[in-house]
Amino acid sequence: FEVLLHNPLNIFHVEVAIEDVNDNSPVFSKPALDLEIGEWTLPGARFPLEMARDADVGRNCLVTYQLASNPSFSLTLKEKPGGKKQPELVLERPLDREKQSSVELVLTAVDSGEPARSGTVLVLVNVTDLNDNPPMFSKSVYEARVAENLPAGSLALRVVATDADLGSNGRVSYSF
Repeated sequence: FEVLLHNPLNIFHVEVAIEDVNDNSPVFSKPALDLEIGEWTLPGARFPLEMARDADVGRNCLVTYQLASNPSFSLTLKEKPGGKKQPELVLERPLDREKQSSVELVLTAVDSGEPARSGTVLVLVNVTDLNDNPPMFSKSVYEARVAENLPAGSLALRVVATDADLGSNGRVSYSF
Protein backbone atom coordinates (compact mmCIF):
# COMPACT_ATOMS: atom_id res chain seq x y z
CA PHE A 1 0.00 0.00 0.00
CA GLU A 2 1.02 3.64 -0.19
CA VAL A 3 1.17 6.28 2.53
CA LEU A 4 0.73 9.98 1.74
CA LEU A 5 2.27 12.42 4.23
CA HIS A 6 1.70 16.20 4.30
CA ASN A 7 4.22 18.84 5.17
CA PRO A 8 6.37 18.12 3.25
CA LEU A 9 4.32 16.13 0.77
CA ASN A 10 5.77 12.63 0.40
CA ILE A 11 4.46 9.32 -0.84
CA PHE A 12 5.89 6.15 0.67
CA HIS A 13 5.42 2.64 -0.71
CA VAL A 14 4.92 0.19 2.15
CA GLU A 15 5.12 -3.59 1.97
CA VAL A 16 3.94 -5.76 4.84
CA ALA A 17 5.36 -9.24 5.14
CA ILE A 18 3.12 -11.62 7.05
CA GLU A 19 5.09 -14.37 8.71
CA ASP A 20 3.46 -17.75 9.07
CA VAL A 21 3.24 -19.26 12.52
CA ASN A 22 2.99 -23.02 12.84
CA ASP A 23 -0.69 -23.11 13.74
CA ASN A 24 -1.78 -26.03 11.52
CA SER A 25 -1.02 -29.71 11.95
CA PRO A 26 -0.48 -32.04 9.00
CA VAL A 27 -3.74 -33.81 8.16
CA PHE A 28 -4.76 -36.78 6.05
CA SER A 29 -7.96 -36.77 3.97
CA LYS A 30 -9.32 -39.91 5.68
CA PRO A 31 -8.98 -41.36 9.19
CA ALA A 32 -7.79 -44.71 7.74
CA LEU A 33 -6.04 -45.98 4.62
CA ASP A 34 -6.94 -49.47 3.35
CA LEU A 35 -4.40 -51.67 1.56
CA GLU A 36 -4.68 -55.22 0.27
CA ILE A 37 -1.44 -57.17 0.08
CA GLY A 38 -1.33 -60.78 -1.09
CA GLU A 39 0.45 -63.57 0.74
CA TRP A 40 2.45 -64.10 -2.48
CA THR A 41 3.92 -60.57 -2.41
CA LEU A 42 7.71 -60.67 -2.16
CA PRO A 43 9.70 -58.64 0.38
CA GLY A 44 10.86 -55.32 -1.05
CA ALA A 45 7.48 -54.53 -2.64
CA ARG A 46 6.49 -50.86 -2.18
CA PHE A 47 3.04 -49.41 -1.67
CA PRO A 48 2.52 -45.63 -2.04
CA LEU A 49 0.63 -44.02 0.82
CA GLU A 50 -1.34 -40.79 0.90
CA MET A 51 0.62 -37.61 1.54
CA ALA A 52 -0.48 -35.38 4.43
CA ARG A 53 -1.48 -31.76 3.80
CA ASP A 54 -0.35 -28.83 5.97
CA ALA A 55 -2.00 -25.41 5.51
CA ASP A 56 1.09 -23.61 6.80
CA VAL A 57 3.79 -22.32 4.42
CA GLY A 58 7.57 -22.42 4.22
CA ARG A 59 9.40 -24.39 6.86
CA ASN A 60 6.17 -24.88 8.81
CA CYS A 61 4.69 -27.08 6.09
CA LEU A 62 7.69 -29.29 5.33
CA VAL A 63 6.43 -32.72 6.32
CA THR A 64 8.30 -35.92 7.13
CA TYR A 65 6.80 -39.28 8.06
CA GLN A 66 7.27 -41.97 10.71
CA LEU A 67 5.80 -45.47 10.92
CA ALA A 68 4.97 -47.24 14.17
CA SER A 69 7.37 -50.15 14.58
CA ASN A 70 6.34 -53.40 12.89
CA PRO A 71 8.80 -56.14 11.82
CA SER A 72 6.88 -56.87 8.59
CA PHE A 73 6.98 -53.28 7.28
CA SER A 74 9.22 -50.25 7.01
CA LEU A 75 8.77 -46.79 5.57
CA THR A 76 10.67 -45.03 2.83
CA LEU A 77 10.18 -41.55 1.38
CA LYS A 78 10.18 -40.96 -2.38
CA GLU A 79 11.17 -37.47 -3.53
CA LYS A 80 8.44 -35.87 -5.68
CA PRO A 81 8.84 -32.88 -8.02
CA GLY A 82 8.81 -29.73 -5.91
CA GLY A 83 10.62 -31.34 -2.98
CA LYS A 84 7.62 -32.99 -1.33
CA LYS A 85 8.09 -36.50 -0.01
CA GLN A 86 5.72 -39.38 -0.80
CA PRO A 87 5.60 -42.03 1.95
CA GLU A 88 5.85 -45.61 0.74
CA LEU A 89 5.20 -48.73 2.77
CA VAL A 90 7.87 -51.41 2.17
CA LEU A 91 7.20 -55.10 2.81
CA GLU A 92 10.14 -56.47 4.82
CA ARG A 93 9.10 -60.13 5.14
CA PRO A 94 6.46 -62.41 3.64
CA LEU A 95 2.94 -62.26 5.08
CA ASP A 96 0.95 -65.31 6.16
CA ARG A 97 -2.82 -64.79 6.19
CA GLU A 98 -3.37 -67.92 8.23
CA LYS A 99 -1.25 -66.47 11.06
CA GLN A 100 -2.40 -62.85 10.75
CA SER A 101 -5.16 -61.79 8.34
CA SER A 102 -4.75 -58.06 8.92
CA VAL A 103 -2.18 -55.62 10.24
CA GLU A 104 -2.84 -52.19 11.74
CA LEU A 105 -0.09 -49.57 11.39
CA VAL A 106 0.03 -45.93 12.44
CA LEU A 107 1.58 -43.44 10.01
CA THR A 108 2.57 -40.10 11.57
CA ALA A 109 3.22 -36.92 9.59
CA VAL A 110 5.40 -34.34 11.38
CA ASP A 111 6.03 -30.78 10.17
CA SER A 112 9.27 -28.82 10.58
CA GLY A 113 7.82 -25.94 12.60
CA GLU A 114 8.82 -24.86 16.10
CA PRO A 115 7.32 -26.54 18.00
CA ALA A 116 6.62 -29.36 15.55
CA ARG A 117 3.02 -30.42 14.96
CA SER A 118 1.85 -33.83 13.80
CA GLY A 119 -1.10 -35.80 12.49
CA THR A 120 -1.73 -39.53 12.20
CA VAL A 121 -3.61 -41.96 9.99
CA LEU A 122 -4.37 -45.63 10.57
CA VAL A 123 -3.07 -47.91 7.79
CA LEU A 124 -5.13 -51.12 7.60
CA VAL A 125 -3.40 -53.90 5.67
CA ASN A 126 -5.69 -56.78 4.70
CA VAL A 127 -3.72 -59.87 3.74
CA THR A 128 -5.17 -61.59 0.66
CA ASP A 129 -5.19 -65.38 0.68
CA LEU A 130 -3.01 -67.63 -1.48
CA ASN A 131 -3.90 -71.31 -1.89
CA ASP A 132 -0.83 -72.36 0.09
CA ASN A 133 -2.29 -74.93 2.48
CA PRO A 134 -3.31 -78.50 1.59
CA PRO A 135 -6.49 -80.02 3.04
CA MET A 136 -5.81 -81.95 6.25
CA PHE A 137 -7.82 -84.93 7.43
CA SER A 138 -8.82 -85.03 11.10
CA LYS A 139 -7.22 -88.50 11.38
CA SER A 140 -4.27 -90.06 9.59
CA VAL A 141 -6.04 -93.44 9.31
CA TYR A 142 -9.79 -94.16 9.17
CA GLU A 143 -11.12 -97.65 9.92
CA ALA A 144 -14.64 -99.01 9.70
CA ARG A 145 -16.24 -102.41 10.20
CA VAL A 146 -19.07 -102.99 7.78
CA ALA A 147 -21.53 -105.85 8.06
CA GLU A 148 -21.90 -107.82 4.85
CA ASN A 149 -25.68 -107.41 4.94
CA LEU A 150 -25.58 -103.57 5.23
CA PRO A 151 -27.95 -102.16 2.58
CA ALA A 152 -26.38 -100.34 -0.39
CA GLY A 153 -26.17 -96.57 0.15
CA SER A 154 -25.82 -96.87 3.94
CA LEU A 155 -23.33 -94.65 5.77
CA ALA A 156 -20.25 -96.74 6.52
CA LEU A 157 -17.72 -94.08 7.54
CA ARG A 158 -17.52 -90.30 7.86
CA VAL A 159 -14.22 -88.56 7.03
CA VAL A 160 -13.48 -84.90 7.70
CA ALA A 161 -10.85 -82.69 6.11
CA THR A 162 -10.31 -78.96 6.56
CA ASP A 163 -8.22 -76.38 4.74
CA ALA A 164 -6.73 -73.33 6.47
CA ASP A 165 -7.10 -71.20 3.33
CA LEU A 166 -10.00 -68.82 2.82
CA GLY A 167 -13.00 -68.86 0.45
CA SER A 168 -12.66 -70.99 -2.67
CA ASN A 169 -9.05 -71.76 -1.68
CA GLY A 170 -10.37 -73.46 1.46
CA ARG A 171 -13.14 -75.54 -0.11
CA VAL A 172 -12.59 -79.27 0.18
CA SER A 173 -14.01 -81.94 -2.13
CA TYR A 174 -13.61 -85.70 -1.75
CA SER A 175 -13.06 -88.49 -4.23
CA PHE A 176 -11.70 -92.02 -4.36
